[in-house]
Amino acid sequence: WVMAGLSVANVLGVPGATALGQAVGWRWMFVIVAVCAALCVGATAWLVPSVPAPAGASVGRELRGLASGRLWATVAVGVIGFAGMFALYTYIAPLLTEVAGLEERWVPAVLALYGVGMVIGTLVSGALTDRDPVGTLRLSFGLSAVSLAAVALTASWAPVMIVFLFCVAVSGSGIAPSLQVLLVDSAPTAPQLAGSLNHSALNMANAMGAWVGAAAIGAGASLRTPPLVGAGIALAGLVLAFLLVRRDVAARPGVRADDGGSPR
Repeated sequence: WVMAGLSVANVLGVPGATALGQAVGWRWMFVIVAVCAALCVGATAWLVPSVPAPAGASVGRELRGLASGRLWATVAVGVIGFAGMFALYTYIAPLLTEVAGLEERWVPAVLALYGVGMVIGTLVSGALTDRDPVGTLRLSFGLSAVSLAAVALTASWAPVMIVFLFCVAVSGSGIAPSLQVLLVDSAPTAPQLAGSLNHSALNMANAMGAWVGAAAIGAGASLRTPPLVGAGIALAGLVLAFLLVRRDVAARPGVRADDGGSPR
């Protein structure tokens, strides 16, 4: 549900922030983010109950779990896989306005549709991950690669490209639930810390995808290039998912995506 919340934020927060930024200037968006963060701190203190630590849990035990090579291989797969989506998402506004020819006022609506796709992808992937996390991860990478390439090829035709943008959102967000389960399974003695690395992979991929896209544009490539580069990155993630991620996790009983991948 945490990942679903992130997806819902892309339905409401990102389009809303884009529209407000267009109206009042981008600096005010940082003020609004700060206010929202303060509200979240207060809501967390008020609404989130205190729970006892799991039996046998300790900081040392969690840190020792980081020695797992399988854990870091899974993190690497996640970074590469997510980066393909962010290579596109970072430049989605100029792609829509300068290549597809949409007016700027339509950008928030497209971003909202993208967010809806992320919500759907997260929920569908969560259900599939309960049955086969490795297969779901590989499927998400494959569909992401195809969808990103399709965005690059159809960028001049706005209606068609928007359909494929939606497909990118569905497939890209589908990576997160399966990766969460695989990370926890990779370090059974450090489930809390291992699970948190899902967001670490997400944020490293955000930086990597944006940087790769910027490097391509800075080298003189067109705005069609970031999604095409993203397709290549997603394809690399698919290859790594076959090489580095063990299939036997699919048969592990008691691990589900809807509870963060923790053993029941």
